[in-house]
Formats: sequence, C-alpha cells, structure tokens
Amino acid sequence: SQLFDLLRGRRRVVPCERRNGLVTIMGLEEDKVTDLDKGREIIGRGLKSRMTGKTGANAHSSRGHAVLQFTIKGNDDQIFGQLSFIDLAGSE
Repeated sequence: SQLFDLLRGRRRVVPCERRNGLVTIMGLEEDKVTDLDKGREIIGRGLKSRMTGKTGANAHSSRGHAVLQFTIKGNDDQIFGQLSFIDLAGSE
C-alpha cells in the first residue's frame, strides 16, 4: 500500500498509471553504476534500508516486497537489456 525509494532514505514514491496502461513510479531516481564496487555499494545501501521483522516462519523476515532493476545502456544511452531482481515479502 506504500512505496519507498530505499536508496533515498526511504523517501515515499507514488505509482502513476499512464494512459497507455504502463505504470511509472513518480519520484524514483536512478543511480549510474560504472563498476562492480559501485554496484555492490548501492545494493548494500538498499538492503540496509529494508524493513524486517519476526514471523512464525522466520525470525528475520522481509516485511515488504523489493525490486532492484539494472538497465544496461551503451554510451549513447541505447538500452541493451534489463535485469530485475524481485524479493516478495514472506517468500523465504
């Protein structure tokens, strides 16, 4: 019911459905990753911002869904592909 940008101090973001049916997340920002260390740092920052709590199935369970998406672009910003990681809450 609520969306947060985990890389920006859990700042609220808002889903917006466009006329063509596609959904855009308003307020979401992108980070440019140019090497492996920068990618690891960004992933680690997002993981630290996630909310966890105790459930009957797991003492350290995620409490919300998380999406991490990489877009692979060329120097001219041409998109070559996208890789998405999706963690569903309680799916452990």
